[in-house]
Amino acid sequence: METYNAQREVLFLVDSSFVRHELYSNTSPGKHPDISAVDKFEEACWNGVLHDWLPGADQNADDKKLFLWKVLVANAFVCVQLSETPTGIKPLRSLNPYLFLSSANYN
Repeated sequence: METYNAQREVLFLVDSSFVRHELYSNTSPGKHPDISAVDKFEEACWNGVLHDWLPGADQNADDKKLFLWKVLVANAFVCVQLSETPTGIKPLRSLNPYLFLSSANYN
């Protein structure tokens, strides 16, 4: 019998008002001027603020803990992957447009 591994993806659009608000409200203007806003957002995800932004996003339906395994930074979005164990997400089930569109069957 195949075991089920709960996985979740969260896609943040870099130019959205939510991301801009979270970035600029939690950082002081003179702190690390050489780091881009997207890099600050990625660092914030790795530091655990995802739970503050989206309570319950790190738990599945069975109340099992989902762990942050990957943060993919692209030009227009940041894709956060949560899972019980580190397994890859199938491209056709992914929110990541680079994975989804590369595996779509064009007729």
